[in-house]
Amino acid sequence: MRAPAIAIASFVVSRGGASSHEILQHFFMDTTTLRRPRPELRRLGIVFVENGSGSYYAPAEFVRATRATA
Repeated sequence: MRAPAIAIASFVVSRGGASSHEILQHFFMDTTTLRRPRPELRRLGIVFVENGSGSYYAPAEFVRATRATA
């Protein structure tokens, strides 16, 4: 099943961020399907932060603010 990028973005924003696992479970998706909307998610202000098993999706402004204080 493929969820629209806007739905994924809304889910991520409502939670302040979400792991791939959380998104996959919520939308009943597989890993490959979740990779496809990354460019559209970026346009919607959601970025994928690679961090090994701790990778997650988050609002871009949150990621910028977090990196600025690190």
